[in-house]
Amino acid sequence: MENNNITINSLQHFIFCKRQWALVYMEGLWLDNYKTVEGNIVHTLVDDPFFNETRKNLRISRSVPVYLDELNLHGICDCVEFDEDKITVVEYKNGKPNEKNIVNYHDGIQLAAQMMCVNNMFNTSCAGYIYYNTINRRIKLTDEEQTQYFSEVKNISAEIKEILETKIIPEKSPKQNCRNCSMSDICMPKTDIRLSAQERIKKSWEAENA
Repeated sequence: MENNNITINSLQHFIFCKRQWALVYMEGLWLDNYKTVEGNIVHTLVDDPFFNETRKNLRISRSVPVYLDELNLHGICDCVEFDEDKITVVEYKNGKPNEKNIVNYHDGIQLAAQMMCVNNMFNTSCAGYIYYNTINRRIKLTDEEQTQYFSEVKNISAEIKEILETKIIPEKSPKQNCRNCSMSDICMPKTDIRLSAQERIKKSWEAENA
């Protein structure tokens, strides 16, 4: 993340676990597990920057680069639909909506960030949907949810910017569930948070071989 630029997909990592986010986006570390692999498979179905489809007045574009200079945000929209004066952003997810059949919080944040970029780039007010592969259906982000998520994207971006400037890796939240995290072996959440991941691994190795 040079020049404190923030990738849109990093927002989900940040709200899931700030420590995981720092390991991935500050130290360049990553490990997959079955959940991340499943998500990657779903995205391969739509990630084609050269794909454009036209159906009467509807034009569909895949893997659309977007940005918002105000927040140093940039990323890729899975799908953007242009229908005359109407623009719709669609993000593809492997999971499913929550028990109230509305967009999950983490997904809503990512979609809202994409929508904010599109609104700024095209001077419009777009619609946004999450397509959940598990139920094979789109769920719309309501106007009320948009207002809430747009505000939270701004707050999260400001917090990320502060951490990038201080270069201090956040500690694990006491309530964080690390059981299904692909990064647990690298994270070592019980070790000294002031050390980089490489230093923590070295310290652990030295202790085991003392």
